[in-house]
Amino acid sequence: MLLSPPAITIAPWNGRKILALTTAVPIVSLLASPAVAIIVHRIQRLEPTAVHAQLLAKQVEEAWVASSGQSLRFIDGITNLANGVAAYAKDRPRALAGVPVNLIEVVRGGKAVVCYAGTQCARDALTAALQEPENRLINTIITRNYLGWSGIPQGYVILIVPPEPPNR
Repeated sequence: MLLSPPAITIAPWNGRKILALTTAVPIVSLLASPAVAIIVHRIQRLEPTAVHAQLLAKQVEEAWVASSGQSLRFIDGITNLANGVAAYAKDRPRALAGVPVNLIEVVRGGKAVVCYAGTQCARDALTAALQEPENRLINTIITRNYLGWSGIPQGYVILIVPPEPPNR
């Protein structure tokens, strides 16, 4: 033992046991990981945000590009959903949920709002879509699949608030 105090000694046989254990644990973990992933997927104990954020981000980006043709700068809505979409979105938008914002900058840049279906956030998004004809409301259901097993479907509402035209 190069860095240990002289009073600590390890017999060669114990050293081999330690080496065998430190080699075996990562190998066993690697072999067990697919089974653990299947069990986690089947039990469905994860919050929908953790399971669907990447798929939801893809849908939000596709809807944003179809509506505005620009890069997505801001994402709003339920905090966990907004943060999840911001983490997975290619444009790296800024999540607005629970953060002080410059409203003029948000109006100029536009935003996407993500909500769970059937929540107050979704009802507010519907109201905003009805008030402004440029806004686009999308209802979607996302289901995560893993090795042929379907997860629990979750409904989401996406509101696209396009950027303000430059001449306004």
